[in-house]
Amino acid sequence: SPGAITVIPEQAEMVLEIRNLSEERLNRFAAEAAQMAADFPDVTVSIVPQVKKAPVQCSEELQDFMEKICINHSYSYRRMPSGATHDGNSMATKMPIGMIFMPSKDGLSHCKGEFTDWKYVEKGITVLAEMLEILNNQ
Repeated sequence: SPGAITVIPEQAEMVLEIRNLSEERLNRFAAEAAQMAADFPDVTVSIVPQVKKAPVQCSEELQDFMEKICINHSYSYRRMPSGATHDGNSMATKMPIGMIFMPSKDGLSHCKGEFTDWKYVEKGITVLAEMLEILNNQ
Protein backbone atom coordinates (compact mmCIF):
# COMPACT_ATOMS: atom_id res chain seq x y z
CA SER A 1 0.00 0.00 0.00
CA PRO A 2 -0.40 2.49 -1.70
CA GLY A 3 0.45 0.23 -4.67
CA ALA A 4 2.66 2.51 -6.77
CA ILE A 5 6.06 1.12 -7.74
CA THR A 6 7.73 4.51 -7.28
CA VAL A 7 6.46 4.97 -3.72
CA ILE A 8 7.95 3.37 -0.62
CA PRO A 9 5.07 1.27 0.65
CA GLU A 10 3.40 1.85 3.97
CA GLN A 11 2.42 -1.81 4.05
CA ALA A 12 3.38 -4.91 2.06
CA GLU A 13 2.16 -8.49 2.16
CA MET A 14 3.83 -11.63 0.89
CA VAL A 15 3.53 -15.37 1.09
CA LEU A 16 6.59 -17.45 1.83
CA GLU A 17 6.21 -21.10 0.94
CA ILE A 18 8.95 -23.32 2.31
CA ARG A 19 9.52 -26.82 0.94
CA ASN A 20 12.00 -29.43 2.03
CA LEU A 21 12.04 -33.15 2.74
CA SER A 22 13.41 -32.49 6.24
CA GLU A 23 10.96 -31.18 8.82
CA GLU A 24 13.91 -30.00 10.93
CA ARG A 25 15.17 -27.89 8.01
CA LEU A 26 11.69 -26.49 7.40
CA ASN A 27 11.38 -25.41 11.02
CA ARG A 28 14.91 -23.97 11.13
CA PHE A 29 14.35 -21.97 7.92
CA ALA A 30 11.04 -20.60 9.22
CA ALA A 31 12.70 -19.57 12.49
CA GLU A 32 15.62 -17.93 10.66
CA ALA A 33 13.25 -16.08 8.31
CA ALA A 34 11.25 -14.81 11.31
CA GLN A 35 14.45 -13.64 13.01
CA MET A 36 15.65 -11.93 9.82
CA ALA A 37 12.30 -10.13 9.54
CA ALA A 38 12.46 -9.07 13.20
CA ASP A 39 15.92 -7.59 12.63
CA PHE A 40 14.71 -5.04 10.04
CA PRO A 41 15.03 -1.57 11.59
CA ASP A 42 11.94 0.64 11.69
CA VAL A 43 9.74 -2.13 10.30
CA THR A 44 7.03 -4.13 12.03
CA VAL A 45 6.69 -7.64 10.70
CA SER A 46 3.80 -9.95 11.42
CA ILE A 47 4.13 -13.62 10.45
CA VAL A 48 0.92 -15.63 10.25
CA PRO A 49 1.36 -19.31 9.38
CA GLN A 50 -1.25 -20.39 6.84
CA VAL A 51 -0.63 -24.11 6.31
CA LYS A 52 1.90 -26.53 7.73
CA LYS A 53 2.23 -29.98 6.23
CA ALA A 54 4.86 -32.49 7.23
CA PRO A 55 7.06 -33.59 4.33
CA VAL A 56 6.46 -37.03 2.87
CA GLN A 57 8.73 -39.31 0.89
CA CYS A 58 7.76 -40.86 -2.42
CA SER A 59 8.01 -44.63 -2.65
CA GLU A 60 11.40 -45.87 -3.84
CA GLU A 61 9.66 -48.85 -5.47
CA LEU A 62 7.30 -46.63 -7.46
CA GLN A 63 10.20 -44.41 -8.48
CA ASP A 64 12.11 -47.51 -9.61
CA PHE A 65 9.14 -48.56 -11.77
CA MET A 66 8.89 -45.10 -13.33
CA GLU A 67 12.62 -45.01 -13.99
CA LYS A 68 12.56 -48.40 -15.76
CA ILE A 69 9.62 -47.33 -17.91
CA CYS A 70 11.44 -44.13 -18.90
CA ILE A 71 14.58 -46.10 -19.75
CA ASN A 72 12.57 -48.62 -21.81
CA HIS A 73 11.10 -45.76 -23.86
CA SER A 74 14.34 -43.73 -23.99
CA TYR A 75 12.55 -40.86 -22.23
CA SER A 76 14.72 -38.33 -20.45
CA TYR A 77 13.91 -38.25 -16.76
CA ARG A 78 15.21 -37.05 -13.43
CA ARG A 79 14.54 -38.52 -10.02
CA MET A 80 14.01 -35.62 -7.73
CA PRO A 81 12.35 -34.66 -4.50
CA SER A 82 9.26 -32.60 -5.07
CA GLY A 83 8.12 -30.86 -1.97
CA ALA A 84 4.83 -30.47 -3.81
CA THR A 85 2.25 -31.76 -1.41
CA HIS A 86 -0.89 -31.83 -3.54
CA ASP A 87 -2.77 -34.89 -2.29
CA GLY A 88 0.53 -36.60 -1.53
CA ASN A 89 0.56 -35.77 2.17
CA SER A 90 -2.79 -37.33 2.97
CA MET A 91 -2.40 -40.24 0.54
CA ALA A 92 1.07 -41.14 1.88
CA THR A 93 -0.46 -42.01 5.24
CA LYS A 94 -2.53 -44.71 3.51
CA MET A 95 -0.34 -46.01 0.68
CA PRO A 96 2.93 -45.54 -1.20
CA ILE A 97 2.95 -42.46 -3.43
CA GLY A 98 4.87 -41.25 -6.45
CA MET A 99 4.60 -38.25 -8.74
CA ILE A 100 5.10 -37.84 -12.46
CA PHE A 101 6.05 -34.34 -13.51
CA MET A 102 6.17 -33.17 -17.12
CA PRO A 103 8.11 -30.09 -18.21
CA SER A 104 6.23 -26.85 -18.63
CA LYS A 105 7.31 -24.10 -21.02
CA ASP A 106 9.74 -21.75 -19.28
CA GLY A 107 9.30 -23.75 -16.07
CA LEU A 108 6.03 -21.98 -15.28
CA SER A 109 3.58 -23.87 -13.10
CA HIS A 110 0.22 -23.13 -11.51
CA CYS A 111 -0.28 -19.89 -13.42
CA LYS A 112 -1.91 -18.60 -16.62
CA GLY A 113 1.37 -18.92 -18.52
CA GLU A 114 1.73 -22.63 -17.77
CA PHE A 115 1.89 -24.76 -20.90
CA THR A 116 3.03 -28.34 -21.42
CA ASP A 117 3.57 -29.57 -24.96
CA TRP A 118 1.38 -32.54 -25.85
CA LYS A 119 4.45 -34.68 -26.61
CA TYR A 120 5.35 -34.46 -22.89
CA VAL A 121 1.77 -35.07 -21.82
CA GLU A 122 1.73 -38.22 -23.95
CA LYS A 123 4.95 -39.43 -22.34
CA GLY A 124 3.59 -38.76 -18.86
CA ILE A 125 0.39 -40.68 -19.67
CA THR A 126 2.44 -43.57 -21.02
CA VAL A 127 4.50 -43.73 -17.82
CA LEU A 128 1.34 -43.62 -15.70
CA ALA A 129 -0.48 -46.26 -17.77
CA GLU A 130 2.45 -48.67 -17.76
CA MET A 131 3.00 -48.14 -14.06
CA LEU A 132 -0.64 -48.91 -13.33
CA GLU A 133 -0.30 -52.06 -15.43
CA ILE A 134 2.76 -53.14 -13.43
CA LEU A 135 1.00 -52.49 -10.14
CA ASN A 136 -2.15 -54.27 -11.32
CA ASN A 137 -0.12 -57.39 -12.19
CA GLN A 138 1.73 -57.62 -8.88
